[in-house]
Amino acid sequence: MTCYIAQNRDINGLFPLVKAWIAECNAETFGLQAKASRVVDDMAELVRNDGSDLVALASRGNWAGFMGLRYFTSPLGGEKIAEEHYWYVGKEYRGRGGLVLLKVARARAKQVGCSHVIITASAMASDMHDKVCALCEHVGMKKFETSFIQEV
Repeated sequence: MTCYIAQNRDINGLFPLVKAWIAECNAETFGLQAKASRVVDDMAELVRNDGSDLVALASRGNWAGFMGLRYFTSPLGGEKIAEEHYWYVGKEYRGRGGLVLLKVARARAKQVGCSHVIITASAMASDMHDKVCALCEHVGMKKFETSFIQEV
C-alpha cells in the first residue's frame, strides 16, 4: 500500500470510494444527510487550503482509503494540532489500510509542526466505531473526549 498527500488531480478518482463510504455511513440515524458530491467538494477544499491536507491510500493502482486532516492552534497552550476531519478505508483494505493511514497522518502532523494528532471514531461514519477505537488504542493513542449530537 502506498500513502501520500493528495493533489487536486486525485479528487475525482476518489469519488467511487467516497460513494462506498456514504453507502455505509449511518448519517440518517442521526438526522443528517450524507452526499458524496459534498464530500468530494470538501476534499478539494482540504487540498487547496494551506491549513489542511488530504491523505490518500492506494493499493495496486486502486484507491483504498483517504483521511482529511485540518491543522489548528490549541486555545489552551498554543500547540499546533492536527485533527482528522474524516477517514475511510475500503472494505477489502481494512485492518492494514487503517493502520497505514494512521501512521501517515501522525507522520504528516509531525512534518507540518504539530505536537498532537486527534483521530475521531464516529458512530455516524460507519459501524466500525469499536474497531476504530481498538485500532487507535493499539497504536498508543489515548481516549480524549466523547461527543453527543441532537437535532434542534
